[in-house]
Amino acid sequence: MNNIFLKIEELTQNVSLKSHYAALSHRYRYESDKAVSSHEEHLAYIAARMPATFAVSCEVFRRLKEVAPSFSPKSMLDVGAGPGTCILGFLEEIGSLEKKFLVERDEQFIPLAKEFLGDFDWQQELPKEGAFDLVSSSYMLSELDNPEEMVQKMAALTTSTIVLIDTGTPFGYATLMKARDILIAQNFTVLAPCPHNHRCPAEWCHFSVRLPRSRIHRQMKGAELGYEDEKFCYLIASKTLGRECSYERIIAPPKKRSGHAYFTLCMPDGTLSETIISKKAKERYQKAKKAEWGDAL
Repeated sequence: MNNIFLKIEELTQNVSLKSHYAALSHRYRYESDKAVSSHEEHLAYIAARMPATFAVSCEVFRRLKEVAPSFSPKSMLDVGAGPGTCILGFLEEIGSLEKKFLVERDEQFIPLAKEFLGDFDWQQELPKEGAFDLVSSSYMLSELDNPEEMVQKMAALTTSTIVLIDTGTPFGYATLMKARDILIAQNFTVLAPCPHNHRCPAEWCHFSVRLPRSRIHRQMKGAELGYEDEKFCYLIASKTLGRECSYERIIAPPKKRSGHAYFTLCMPDGTLSETIISKKAKERYQKAKKAEWGDAL
């Protein structure tokens, strides 16, 4: 995270971005045209949003490594890549790539992506054919008029695994549930967050990651707190990988008390369980004490 902050500071030094971020934020919230326009707005975007989207990407790829530790892809296609944040999260948490391919219509993001990623292949439209070990999208599907069509195309381009990240809102969750149905129908195995391929038993399954705010981050947002919490939804599914272990997913903030802890768990059989783990269950309790929202237990 520190390297990301340092690079953002370098790219935005001597540029006043607060007004550009305010205009971008207003347009995103209240106008149908959400496109980032000027160079200054692109810088404002990476300063204000990239730390959070990078933190989420890192968290999701940690979950992938947790449930499929032997997965070591060589090629990755990121769709709606922006400045390359999702690939950056992969490189941070899992390892190197022989081939990095970005699909991004906004060509003003590409020189910024090169600042973070170095060399990669890029085009503005999704390739009609290809074979990538890993295909991803981040905060993109819920902005499309037809996300189901995009999921179908992405599924056809991967030889193994898809990672989808979206907003931690009910709408973002609903979008990923439609994607989940499509992938299961194509014989993908859901690796995370679900420990099963049954219907999702939750009304709204989402997670949160806490990240520090840099100086410029606080200035642009007029924030006093030195951190922020980013809510997100995600889905990892594979046509070649299976779950390398059986687990239960913590899908709500746990309530920890002296000698016991309460958890809401998504179970391998596709049900929800409200579970109390006490210190009488010694080994399980030791793990439970350290477990947090989103962890596999």
